[in-house]
Amino acid sequence: MPATVLTKALAPVPKNRPHDQSRSRLRLVAAGVGLLAGLATFAFLGRSSGSDFSPYPLTPFVLASLQDESRMVDSRSFAGKGLVVNFFFSTCPPCRAELPILQSVSQSLPSDVVMLGVDHGEPRTKAAPFVGEAGLTYDIALDEEGFVAPNVGVITFPATLFINSSGVVVKRHLGAISAKELRQGIDLVSHGS
Repeated sequence: MPATVLTKALAPVPKNRPHDQSRSRLRLVAAGVGLLAGLATFAFLGRSSGSDFSPYPLTPFVLASLQDESRMVDSRSFAGKGLVVNFFFSTCPPCRAELPILQSVSQSLPSDVVMLGVDHGEPRTKAAPFVGEAGLTYDIALDEEGFVAPNVGVITFPATLFINSSGVVVKRHLGAISAKELRQGIDLVSHGS
């Protein structure tokens, strides 16, 4: 009896069974649909951050501070000031590329503008060492569950929102941001401009 079981276990599996071909076709179709959905999203996001961008009120959020576990960061606490919110995560190459620019510009912000980073969808144990390694000194909030970004109009990373003193998102930059683009956005939300 054990020999029979061994023989069955070692029997060759026929190749290209009809259901294997169906699965391959289904996977190919699913990949194509995914690619088209990605391109459509990219096209939509490109338009929505361009000249036809419509300002919208920032959905308030409260997140834990990455630098101080006992402190919460409440977006409403920045009322009356311009706010620059950058969404990123540690394994995102364009996010990594722009962080030195954000850090540099954060050192010379007008007094009526605050910069806030939001680490998206990562645990504190991963986010804290990354932020330390990147040398970020401006406030970083931790969104471990990744709920805030989609609620404030961000579905691609990195993304930077420029919020005026009334709590309205007046500009949204999708993708890595240059120092020039960052300063232009800051000028939009600063009272001194």
